[in-house]
Amino acid sequence: MTAAEVPLPVSTPRVAVSASPSDLARALMADAAEAGTPHPDTYRVLDAVPELMRTFHDHWRAVFDHGVVERPLKELVRRKIANYHECVTCKSVAVDSDRDRMDVKLQASYAWRDAPELDDRERAAMWLVDHLMGNDDAVDDVYAELHRHFADAEIVELGWFAAFNVGTIPFVRSWNLHGTKP
Repeated sequence: MTAAEVPLPVSTPRVAVSASPSDLARALMADAAEAGTPHPDTYRVLDAVPELMRTFHDHWRAVFDHGVVERPLKELVRRKIANYHECVTCKSVAVDSDRDRMDVKLQASYAWRDAPELDDRERAAMWLVDHLMGNDDAVDDVYAELHRHFADAEIVELGWFAAFNVGTIPFVRSWNLHGTKP
């Protein structure tokens, strides 16, 4: 059964969800299922606006899969934001092949300042996430720490990726595609 054929779990979505996705949506859903993220069902909603769906997919693949920042760090950022917002849809997908190690790092990210499980780059990234989610106003200190561990291009990419997820994840959660409980 392909991702496009899997029925949505019983819940009451707040937006139109395509029961018969377009060919493009089915192709993007299959790609997302193979890559591990985003959740394939997001394309059932985005199918209503094909150009947005295509642009979202291209943006996601370019920033998440490629770029200058290592993918596992971006996955840690994405998962922390998904957990913070309690997005069942977003929390249900993961890409790291060493899931146990990523779960340890994710748990450590909640006390990142003193977490020996995280390296300096990961701690700086978690500080940026806290800042972008409105939990830390020390922006000059955040950027000073980022500059100790990242080149400018990495800061821009990591910040863009985190900011994109800080906005997108609560919106996807609001769709209620998979209910409110894991």
